[in-house]
Formats: sequence, C-alpha cells, structure tokens
Amino acid sequence: MKTIKVFLLVMFTFLINDMGMSYLITVNNICPSQQNPTPFYYPTGNININYKIDSAGSLDRGDPICRIYLVQRGVQILMYDQIVPKGQQLSTPLNPENLPGLKYNEPVTIKITAISTMYPMFPYTKYFYFIIYRDGNNSPFFSLSNGSVELLRENVFGVFFSSEDCESVASGAYYLKQYKITFTIQGDFTDSIPDLVNEYSLGYPGSLPNPQNRWAYVISRTDNEIKFGTFVYRLGNILGQDLGYVPCRPEEARVVFRYDGQPNILYMQSYPALLTPSNHLAIITNNTSGYYDSSIWSDSNNIQNHQMTPYLDYAILNANMSGSTSELLEYYSIHLQVSNNYFNSNSFKFHPIFGQDPQGCPAVVFKEKGIDVTENHILTTSLANPGSDVDDFYLTYNPFNADKDTISFNVSEKGNDITKIDLLKMYQIEAEKNTEAAVTVDGQVINFENDQDRNKVITNHDLDVSEELRSIDNITYTLDKDSVLKIIVPPGDENYLVIRGRTKASKEIISFRMNTSLNENADIYLRELPGDVCIKLDKPNFTSLTLTALQKCEIDRIALVKDLNTNSVYELDMIPPPDNQRDFSKIIAYDDNNYLTVGNGRNVSLSFLNKKNMDKDHYYYLKINGSYIKSEDPIKDNAELRSSNKFKFKLHENYPNPFNPSTIIRFEIPENGHVKLSVYDITGRLIRTIVDEFRNAGAYESAFDGSSLSSGFYFYRLESGRNIETNRMILLK
Repeated sequence: MKTIKVFLLVMFTFLINDMGMSYLITVNNICPSQQNPTPFYYPTGNININYKIDSAGSLDRGDPICRIYLVQRGVQILMYDQIVPKGQQLSTPLNPENLPGLKYNEPVTIKITAISTMYPMFPYTKYFYFIIYRDGNNSPFFSLSNGSVELLRENVFGVFFSSEDCESVASGAYYLKQYKITFTIQGDFTDSIPDLVNEYSLGYPGSLPNPQNRWAYVISRTDNEIKFGTFVYRLGNILGQDLGYVPCRPEEARVVFRYDGQPNILYMQSYPALLTPSNHLAIITNNTSGYYDSSIWSDSNNIQNHQMTPYLDYAILNANMSGSTSELLEYYSIHLQVSNNYFNSNSFKFHPIFGQDPQGCPAVVFKEKGIDVTENHILTTSLANPGSDVDDFYLTYNPFNADKDTISFNVSEKGNDITKIDLLKMYQIEAEKNTEAAVTVDGQVINFENDQDRNKVITNHDLDVSEELRSIDNITYTLDKDSVLKIIVPPGDENYLVIRGRTKASKEIISFRMNTSLNENADIYLRELPGDVCIKLDKPNFTSLTLTALQKCEIDRIALVKDLNTNSVYELDMIPPPDNQRDFSKIIAYDDNNYLTVGNGRNVSLSFLNKKNMDKDHYYYLKINGSYIKSEDPIKDNAELRSSNKFKFKLHENYPNPFNPSTIIRFEIPENGHVKLSVYDITGRLIRTIVDEFRNAGAYESAFDGSSLSSGFYFYRLESGRNIETNRMILLK
C-alpha cells in the first residue's frame, strides 16, 4: 500500500510539472518584457488587451476562469473575472480615464491568470507591461515629446542585438538611418533639478552594436536650461526592404524625468512607539518630502550598547534593556540625513521612548520586517464596566499597513486573564493627502488638517507646554495625578479633541476628566502604550478646556480640530485561514452573543483584504465588542462561552445590500422550533425557500444567490412560531 501511495504521489507531481494543469497565455499587443513595456500615448481611448488562452496540459478539462488584474506600485485592481473559451482570440478593453489612480509615464503591469474549473488550486499566471506617456506634470514622473530631430547618419551598415522580448527587429545586420532627438527644458533650477529616468524613456543609445535598451542622456546643463537626448533608427535589410523605425518614430520619442529638490525630513517615528523589555526591537521610519536615494543613519550609542541596523528608508533598533536606568536611556538618540544626486536634507534627531511592559490585557500584535510588535491593548473601558460588553474603536498606528495587499495581526493575552470577543471588524479610512484621521470613542470617523494644532496649553504651574504637545514627535510631557492642563482655544469651529498619549499607572482608572468653559464633561481613558483618543464636543464656541489627570499620564500631543468631512470608510473583508487552521470569522463577524476567547497561550490570527488608492492616505481601525475579565480560571472553549441570555426574534439586514449576485441573511430565534426563510419578488411571488426545517434557539446565517434573477427589489421573510418579520433587499447587476 505504501508503494502505491508513493507511486501515485510521483505520478501526480509528474503531471503537474509536465504542465498537466497549466495554460498557455499569449497577448499580441502588450509586451511580456518588463524592460521593454509597450508604449501608448495619451489620450489613448480604450486599450484593448488582445489575448488567447490555450490548453497546455493533459488534465485540462473545460474552459478556464480568466482573471485580469491591473497592477501598479503594488496596488492590484481586478478588471475581469469570467469563464472564457479556450483557444479563441479574446479582447478586453481598458479605458485609462476610468482609473483615476493610474499613473502615467511609468510602467503598468497586466496580470492574467487562467484557472482550471476542475483544479482551481493550480492557477497559471503571466505578466505583461506597458507605459502610457503623457506630457507635462504627472507627478512624480514628467514626459517630454516632440523634440527637435537631427539626421546624424544615413545608409550606414550596423548591427543590432536583441536582448529582450518585444524588440522591433531580430538580432542582425541592417542598413540604418540614425536620428538624434533633443529635448530642452528652461526654468530656474536653483532649488529643483530635473533628473532623467532613462529606463522609462523611449529611445535607444547612440552607439552600435547595442542591446536595444531604453536609454536617454543629459546633453548639457546650466542653471536655467537642460537638454536631454536620445536616438531612434530607421532600418532596412540587405534586400533593400524598409523595416520602419525602432523603437519608435522620431516624433514619438520621449524622455522621462522627475524633479529632484532638497528632501526634508518632517518627522521620524518608532514602531512600536514604546520600547520595553519584551518589545525591545523597533523599526525606525521617517516621513520625508522630496525624492532621495541615499541615507546616513547614526546614533549616540556611547553608553547604552544598543544595536542599530540601517537600511535606506528605515533602521532596526535592538534596544539593550538590561541594566539600563531610565535616566541613561533618555539620552539615547538616532540621527538621519538623506540625499539625492543634487541635494542633502536637514539632519534630524529622534529620541526613542523606553518604558516597562504592560501588565496583562489583550493586545494587537503585528509582524513587520520579521519583528513581532505588540502595538496596544483593546477593550479599554472593560474593567470599568464589569459584567458588561463594551465597544472599542482602536486606531492602529502601524505605518506599513497601507502598502499591503493583506493586513494580518494577532490578538494575544500575555497574562492569565480572559478576553471575550463578540465582534471584531477592520475598517479602512481613506483620507485626502496631508490630512490625518481619528475615530471618536463613539465610533465616528473624522479627518483633519495635520497642521491645525493652534491651541495654547498651560499647566497648573503656569508653564506653557504648547510646543511640546504640538505634534507627534516623541517629545512628551508627563502629568502626575491631580495635575491640570488648561487649553486656551482661539476663535474657530474646532469641536473635536485629539490626544496622543499613554497611561503610566493603571488602565482600570480614568486617565483624564475633561471640562470645557461651557460645562461639557467627559471621561478619557488612555491605553498603556502610546495611542490616539478622540472626543467630540457637542457644545461649540467654548473658550477654554481643562484636563485633570486622575493618574500618572504621558502626553505627546493635544489638538483641537474640526472634521473636514472628506474621508471615506470601507469595511475590509476578512480572509479565511488555511484549511489546517481554525476559522474564527463566523464567531466574530456578528454581534450575536457567540464569543471568541483569548488567553495566555491561545492567540488568534486574523487577516483582512486591503483596499488601496495611491492618491489617498490610508488609516485603519478595529471595531471590537467584548469584555476583559481578570480571572485565574482556565479558558473555556467558544461553545461553552455562548451567552446564557435568550436570543431575540430578529431578522437582520442582509449584507451586502445592494448585492450582486449573492448576499448573506442573518437571523435569530429565541427558542427551538420550525423555521422558514423565504424570498419573494416585488409582486409577492415566491422566488425561493432558503430554510424550511427545525432549528435550535440561536443566531444563524444563510446565503442567497441571485445569479438567475434580474435586477430589482426583493423581500425576504422569516417565520418561526407566531413570529414573522420581513426585510427588503436590492439586487443590482
């Protein structure tokens, strides 16, 4: 039997490697070479992707599923997802005007995946590349065309060598005409200098033989004029036949450049924000305006024996926490200067913050660049509300989330306590560039100008600490218990208070009690690690605001801001785990009294599919409902922690709504009995009965597929015992 299993495994591997489950994907108008992307010129109208998928494996059966993606700067957009006929020439149009995030003058990837309907676990993918050239300002890259043309050589016999796919001609000897194309830029280049990007330009080198690489060069440069150049050729074979221009006609030749100005380091930050004995590894990043391609990192490591490993745009700090006193640690600093071909930035000094490990409590943990970062604890107000579930809106400060296709993290508990999570969802905030975002304690999302910290902050010792609390810069102010901060408010319509800080005593106690000059009050809870808290103030036009510390706290920033109302919020889809791991998504997808438990030695891994828009800034927050229990009891299984409270008879709104083509219908029944869930059209005609059976009391969900139905309004009705409830849903194709 063992021999048979080995033989089958070998045969199965052979079939896969012998293209038993693969396809041949060909595209005849876009190049598969990343070094030679196909040129298009703005405006292009539709770009028709002409392709064909052929069967290339002995196990292929039926027509494949074809998925076409547009990929640029790590952002992937699904353009097409259909079953297509094998062996037929197909065409899918792409209109750049419908893609506001598309960048011109730099490569775009077309990713085509063919998937067997019988063996979907073995997809076959090929990549193709193009550039859409557009003159003028299309930051960060600029394009110039219609340069001056000069015929340099005519009827010369030369050799071309093809090094990549999609070359205009094969390697060989040709009669040629050589044209030099010159582009001139005039202006004041004192503070910003055009820097050529020759690999994106459209032209060839001037020497022969050559490998037909894209190439351009600087002819001359002064303080107010720069000339770029490249070459195109017209070829003929030894029989006298005209083969046309390579790589393009003279009027189509392009040079692409970016402006290099003086880069400026705006701020630096540490991830995690606080280094502790268990969080002793940190990623130090910087926010910089302007392009740079080199960096110089250094530190003041003369007494602490920390270890810093520098990279281009970040550094890894391994803090030596053993034997170091807080006084010595506070003197440690990290220094950075960046530069490009023409300018150096300012030199920036950054002071990491050191402290002690948080005690217990469930925390969010991300893995970045091989480092496990315990970011902050959740369910902040749980201990102040014993026996009750609380809502928590936690804004993560992970600076790397926006660049990911998938956002993954753990919820962990280091102590012996128990966390019960009824609901956990992740949301993306899409905000305008150069604005910040925050989530109030009640779940309202705002975005605000990041330079709006205009208020003046005075301590109860008449010390002005406005500058210390002006921005997120690791320059903090520590308040002892009963200390008071008075915020003087200038005239304006700011009505949201944003605080970045942490508690240094106990999360069970209120951090601050807030009171405005109009007697509006609020209790503020900070977390044990640095994080944001946002409070909406319902009584506008107050002139001052006081914060009284009820425990020892450390504040990094205080800002009174107004909501710009220019943000968009999206719920991210949770990704099911691999087959060999437990799927927690259904337990925490709904507020249904079905709990997921987290405790010492029992962490929960979650992943969400990211949405990305290159023209926006992105922030991410978690909505969590649950409770945190101090207990020495062992952790029970999820089923044992189902609430003893009775369920209500409730028919929830379907999600999504509108939908295409499927949606999820959730419902609750308070007692055991026969349940019927049916769908009707707008005339009252029965379309489908989804559930018609005996069910125990509890919360349930059922899927409804409307693929065979036309767009319009439909009704779904739940019947159980004497209870009947009906909701409306919209199918929108």
